[in-house]
Amino acid sequence: QTAEMHHRYWRGEARRLRIFIDRSSVEIFINDGEGVMSSRFFPGYPGQIIFSGATPVAFCRWLLRPCMVV
Repeated sequence: QTAEMHHRYWRGEARRLRIFIDRSSVEIFINDGEGVMSSRFFPGYPGQIIFSGATPVAFCRWLLRPCMVV
C-alpha cells in the first residue's frame, strides 16, 4: 500500500472497454484484450465510479457471493 498514483494512457482507438472491479482490484480490457491493465486498490470509503465523455456507456452489475476453493 504505497498510495502512489500512476497514470496510464491508451493512444489507440478504444472501441470496446470492459472494466471489472471488486473489493480490492480493477481490471481493464481495451478492444477485447488489445490493451490490458490490472491494479490493486484499497478504498477507505464506498467507491464511486465517474465517467465523462460524449459516448454513451452501458453498465452491467453482478452481485456475487463469497466462495472458498478447497
